[in-house]
Amino acid sequence: MLFYESFYKFNGVRPVDDLFGFGVFQGIRRIGARNKALEPVKELVMYWRQSMPRIGGKKLYLMIKPELQERGIKLGRDCFLII
Repeated sequence: MLFYESFYKFNGVRPVDDLFGFGVFQGIRRIGARNKALEPVKELVMYWRQSMPRIGGKKLYLMIKPELQERGIKLGRDCFLII
């Protein structure tokens, strides 16, 4: 029995999977799902940015916050500023 065969039986993960970085593909899928979930937020931001392009991020968040709560989207200020 080779070392990687015993490792696979112990961990359930093949060393080959670690070599090729299959976690990268999970991350890509996760990012895509998050972007899809934040699509309504981006639409609201674009709506307000067209009428008031120079408004700051914190003030914009305070203006959008009630609409986010109506739609059931939980998004904090810091996360809002990151996107």
